[in-house]
Amino acid sequence: MKEYRFYGWETADIKDANGLTPRDYYDILSNIWCADTCAPRMRNEWSVHNPTLGQCSITAFLLQDFFGGRVYGILRPDGNYHCFNVVDGCVFDLTSEQFGDEVLDYSNCPEQFRETHFAKEEKRLRYEYLRKQLLKLRKHEKMHFHIVRKWAFAGALLPYKLFINGDYVGFLTNGKTLDVDVSKSDFYFIDELFAPYDGNAIICASNMDDSDLISIEIRRAGGWKTNSYKEFFVYQNGEYVNLPSFDYTHYVHACHSDTTFSGLTEQEKRIVRCLEFREAVSDAADEVLCSETLFDMLHAIKCIGVKQYTIAFDAILEQLFAGIALPLDDKMRNNRDIAAKIEKANQIVRNCVKLDGAMEELHKCLVTYIIEHLTDSHS
Repeated sequence: MKEYRFYGWETADIKDANGLTPRDYYDILSNIWCADTCAPRMRNEWSVHNPTLGQCSITAFLLQDFFGGRVYGILRPDGNYHCFNVVDGCVFDLTSEQFGDEVLDYSNCPEQFRETHFAKEEKRLRYEYLRKQLLKLRKHEKMHFHIVRKWAFAGALLPYKLFINGDYVGFLTNGKTLDVDVSKSDFYFIDELFAPYDGNAIICASNMDDSDLISIEIRRAGGWKTNSYKEFFVYQNGEYVNLPSFDYTHYVHACHSDTTFSGLTEQEKRIVRCLEFREAVSDAADEVLCSETLFDMLHAIKCIGVKQYTIAFDAILEQLFAGIALPLDDKMRNNRDIAAKIEKANQIVRNCVKLDGAMEELHKCLVTYIIEHLTDSHS
């Protein structure tokens, strides 16, 4: 069994109506907890290293929605209560790890009531946001995709490693089909992890019929005197219709043009910095460390929810480059001591990619951000 760090995880075997345990909810909420869901008084201290900080009451009452039981509170030195759940004698505290090695006393605690806690408008709004995001991720409604890759000479030997909304769904070779179920969503973003600029597709659910089936054809265009690329078609009203796509070209150009960059919205600028980071980190950590936009890139990936790379580069900056002026220049790169630090940084990033799936997480966060903030203007 996978090990967790929250109190009561070993015995948290109760299941809700969907067959999910508190451990399952911890996994889901780990992708949702953020500074915006953290209690305002602790928000400046929240980080991806301590994601459960300031999340206790809204999490406990949210779990009560699904498991029933009661919510109790441990009185803290500042006069506030740390909330946890008790369901049929099963005690679990999904946000206990925020206290590190401190041992909490879960006995003889007073019951907590949502009417009291949610009298604070900001807490009620944080709870509602957390609930909305959780339900979105917890959905068990499925959409079936039937995807056909039309045979083509161009790119014939290259398998497509397909992702839908940032989740890997399978690979598709020339002339073959793929059938897969994915959670229903308002939008579906189809692309490849390592070929994001080779073609993608956006499907708006409101433009489709009420069927639980979406039939897609992937066709290859170009490839004789020009570069080949993918085009996506969806079967609708008796014919295949060309799907709209997200145009990365403008954002890629903005990576190299201050004039283009200055005309973008804040959300679009964030996309640009994330694309810059993806290109740089694909080579090695030193490409990131030498970039003039180093800190802008790291801020951008953190803002869109990237955890693995954020943790890795926080460690690199704090443990290897504390007190060293960044970004690095060519002279510094050639310094023997700096070169040794760079190699250690590169190893941290390689481990992050290999062991923690950092590139896949970056891809999913980027796609999610595009869907939430930029899809309307590109679909």
